[in-house]
Amino acid sequence: MHGEKDILFGLSSFRLHRIPYQVLMLCPPIPPLWDNVRDPLLPKHPVIHEILGSPLNVLVTNRKDRRTAKNVRTHLVESRLPAGAIVDSVLGVQTCSPLFTLLTLARDLNTIELTMAMYEFCGNFSVFKPSEAIEELLKTPEAAELNRQPEAWKRVRSSAATASGKTSSLWMRPPLVSLDELHSALDEYPHFHGKKKFSEAANLVTGVTSSPFEAQLSMLLALPESMGGKGMPLFTNNARITLTKEARKMYPHSFIRADLLFEGNESRPDIDVECQGSIIHENEKQTISDSDRSTALASMNIEVLWITYEKISNASTFQSIAGLIARRIDYPLPELTGEARRRENELRRNLMIDWSTLGGRPM
Repeated sequence: MHGEKDILFGLSSFRLHRIPYQVLMLCPPIPPLWDNVRDPLLPKHPVIHEILGSPLNVLVTNRKDRRTAKNVRTHLVESRLPAGAIVDSVLGVQTCSPLFTLLTLARDLNTIELTMAMYEFCGNFSVFKPSEAIEELLKTPEAAELNRQPEAWKRVRSSAATASGKTSSLWMRPPLVSLDELHSALDEYPHFHGKKKFSEAANLVTGVTSSPFEAQLSMLLALPESMGGKGMPLFTNNARITLTKEARKMYPHSFIRADLLFEGNESRPDIDVECQGSIIHENEKQTISDSDRSTALASMNIEVLWITYEKISNASTFQSIAGLIARRIDYPLPELTGEARRRENELRRNLMIDWSTLGGRPM
């Protein structure tokens, strides 16, 4: 370690936690920051140049350590930090823990952006867009060996993308922060700047998701009307559905996960809303599997609605999708007045982005 002053903070810490394990292990350590704070070569270090960006955001706990430099921007935190707030990294510097990182982002992001960051850290996914140099590293024998290790993140690919030479920026990994940790964070950090925004954002997270698409659809449907959403009754993200013996004959699995599950009642069935992204669902074999899955669920009186990203990215077609879901769950969809449309457009401006740019830098 370089010492307690080399602690990445805020957006720098956020970007570090989005780096897949195998990429981290291929990266050279970052040199001691405070010995090189004015070195013109520091921003050219591969990790800083290709991933973290410059200036680096660094945590300091003493006013005398604050300084202004082109390569480093210091952030003073004088309140006592709980155990586990600062963690080591293989890059030779320390960084804020994933949970503490989310708290620090309340200074830099608006409520919608902070909620998106929470969905990612609490979800099963990360978005990391490798540069050309990192893509070359990922083709090496060392990378192939790292991909076989249990800690490796799984890069999502499709047969068509592989054939065309294009790759995905979506990676699967276990959640970095649990929902319980998210909602109890302010008990550990009661005096931290931005706690009101953090609390509001945390209450907007509906559950654990597995892609930006699922997070975006969840927010469009669940956010209150005052924030541009549809305010729909709570649904369950990543809901486990145990298949009956009859359903397993059609789809040979013991259970499935529903992206968004609206529970039914005596008068209507459960509704499984599935996010059909092109990354996962575009080849013929997968299409057949999706059909078998839908048939199995139909045998259990569960209706499946397949939603594509193209349909929600267009405001007009999303209104039709929202109307369809609302009718299925007997929810009176509010009228889209001029003010409601303005709020929805503002929500979409923040939400319907290239997710890799969340936090201001392509990842």
